[in-house]
Amino acid sequence: MQVILSFLLLICSMHTTHSAAYQQAAANSSHSSMIQACAQLGALQLHDPNGREEPFNRTKLMRAACAGNKAEVLQAIQQGADPYLKDTNNYTALELAAYFGHSDIAQLLLMFGDKKKMLSHVHPSGDQWSVLSLARKGYADPNVKGQHSELLHFLYDQYDRYVLGNGNPLKKDFMTADVLAILCKLIHEEEVNINVAQYRFTHGDPARAMASAKQRGIASMVVVDKDYHKEYSAALNHLLLHDIPVYYAFKTADNSADYFSMHHKFYLFGHNSIHKRPLLLSGCCNNTGQAYTSNWEDARLIDAPESIQAFHNRFNALVSASIQLTSPVSGAKDHYSENCRPKVKNKIRSIDFS
Repeated sequence: MQVILSFLLLICSMHTTHSAAYQQAAANSSHSSMIQACAQLGALQLHDPNGREEPFNRTKLMRAACAGNKAEVLQAIQQGADPYLKDTNNYTALELAAYFGHSDIAQLLLMFGDKKKMLSHVHPSGDQWSVLSLARKGYADPNVKGQHSELLHFLYDQYDRYVLGNGNPLKKDFMTADVLAILCKLIHEEEVNINVAQYRFTHGDPARAMASAKQRGIASMVVVDKDYHKEYSAALNHLLLHDIPVYYAFKTADNSADYFSMHHKFYLFGHNSIHKRPLLLSGCCNNTGQAYTSNWEDARLIDAPESIQAFHNRFNALVSASIQLTSPVSGAKDHYSENCRPKVKNKIRSIDFS
């Protein structure tokens, strides 16, 4: 009996917030005093804070994160829950909170762990930034109702601070899955104007982000190749419907030939609100669903003034050798309106930055 009671007292002593009560019970050698002290403090519940339950072999912290239960998340953390553990699907508590759009839970979890480690988790599926990816997938799921817009704003900021950093001079490289997220983030952060030259422009997320930027007074222009301004025109239509000028290049910049492919892929940002200077995002990545989900693509973000000026000169030359589209393409639906989902391979709904 003495051994059992000593074990119970040891369990009680793990809860340091009530150490005075435990010490008093230890000082009193009577069995009844020790039992009463433990029972009053609830320490008879021999619960492993990282114990697993079905479905998906999740801990208490994971289940609370899914449900958006802030009180239980705090309790689990106070009991010693490990925020880095993964469920059967290899998702952490933070990733589950991100999918269900629980912005307050995500912010809370990041307060109790290594932010860079938690945000940089690479899922076995290949998602390099799994937390951000799941937040976007939850936003795209019509059955999930959460604070995804607020959460995405928060996550973009956290990635910029703790994963990407803010070096000077700025020169950062991004691979396929990351380019779309960084692009939408940059559009959202722009304060002056955005000039775009894209061989193909068919994905809805940048179109929606640019339309939202237009509503807050950001001037934009887009140049596409002459052979692709009619193909998959929903994204371009969305720009036109929001009074964003769209041009298609029909000659070389120096007018030396009538037939050519405008193969540029770059975005010029007049003044980024975070970096406080003009930026250039360029690389081989087209604004298409295939580029973001299936291809090996890359892009580089830089702030070198001489490079930015060279690209500005090229953009102006492209506009001078282009024809402006004056109205939406006849018969094409605006797949990126509030009532119509984008028809792209990865089924990601456009982010609403308004």
